[in-house]
Amino acid sequence: MAFLGATGRRYVCIQHLHEHYALDIVRIGPNGLSIRDPTAMLAILGMKGMLLKAEPLTMIAIQDTDEHVQRRRPYHADSRRGALKDYEVMVSRRARMLVDRLGETKGADVCLDEWFDRFSCDYMSDLAFGGGSELLSGTDKNNFLPALTAATTSAVFLSHVPWLGVYTLHVNCSALTKQRVHRGAATHDLFHHLQLIEDAVLTMVAGSDTVASTLTSLFACLVAHPAVHARLSRDTDGTVTRAHRDMAYLGALINETLRLFPPVPSGTQRQMAPWGPWIHCGRQMRPRAALTMIIIRYIPPGSALWVHVWSMHRDARSFSDPTRFWPERWLPVDAHDSKPTRGFAHDEAAFNPFSYGPLNCVGKALGLQEIWTVVCAVLQRFEGACLDHFVSVRGKVRVVLEAHRVVRNCDGGAEFAS
Repeated sequence: MAFLGATGRRYVCIQHLHEHYALDIVRIGPNGLSIRDPTAMLAILGMKGMLLKAEPLTMIAIQDTDEHVQRRRPYHADSRRGALKDYEVMVSRRARMLVDRLGETKGADVCLDEWFDRFSCDYMSDLAFGGGSELLSGTDKNNFLPALTAATTSAVFLSHVPWLGVYTLHVNCSALTKQRVHRGAATHDLFHHLQLIEDAVLTMVAGSDTVASTLTSLFACLVAHPAVHARLSRDTDGTVTRAHRDMAYLGALINETLRLFPPVPSGTQRQMAPWGPWIHCGRQMRPRAALTMIIIRYIPPGSALWVHVWSMHRDARSFSDPTRFWPERWLPVDAHDSKPTRGFAHDEAAFNPFSYGPLNCVGKALGLQEIWTVVCAVLQRFEGACLDHFVSVRGKVRVVLEAHRVVRNCDGGAEFAS
């Protein structure tokens, strides 16, 4: 499983195991279990679960409630509506830089995924360290993107064999942290509240790679579904970017993208405390031809656990037509809706792209703000994305962009395209 994880296809193999054996709990290692049962999330992702130990601990690995709340406080402070309003200036500036650079391509092929990587790294560097990354300008003096790719591959491998090594991004983020301490507070950034290098690592990795992945998946889906693209373009046309959070269809599109292509498809690892109680899972399994109904009642203490997000999001018991890209499933039923009147499954309790419980994604609001802003900025500036060399939804998103004759900038002002 460790070697399979390094190829980037672990989540597909685990989904196949769940489907093949028609079980919500399957063994993926000598002491590892993958779980797709939504009823188990409270016990596994709550404070009763336990991450594998590492020293020093990042915020995401701290199980002590009081200490974890203390370490989350800076993120909560900067995720309030007032703080998010302050960050609109930073994210709009980077979104404007992104669309300006895309506009310079003048009809040439563009790999959107690469540009989204650059945007997210630059913005998170602004947010966490007050600057230090200018990938949109073509400068990567810290070699961050190659280091991130290598480190995430290693992290997936080492999650199955944690005794072999440690995270490699620590060195790069340590350097940025020391530079920020030496430079002082030029802006009211997130680092104003952070104190630990380990939290800086978490901020850069969790805040940049996940957003870039979601933007790549979202625009890939838009290219593959012209009708959805056309409807979203009509909704965003002439809309001030700051109003994006109130756009119901955009919210539905983001949810559907996160359902089909969660940025962390295998979820985060937990380990049940050896001294703790056993966990009861209460959902019955779907029967197969040669199998009777099976109920897995307990998970032994000491087991390593993953709540498998990819499999849970694609389970027909929770979502009707689970492999279909269908943003309308997230909208209220109305007279023009194509949802069936009977047999429609939509269990939002099984929707878990930001994890669950006290250790859930603390940067959810910040990440959604980035996604909303970039989607509106790109669609308002460019008329369409032409399919070119496109072979799979999660492959390279290679497009040709055409500018609108009249566009609206990220602050809502109109200007004429050249």
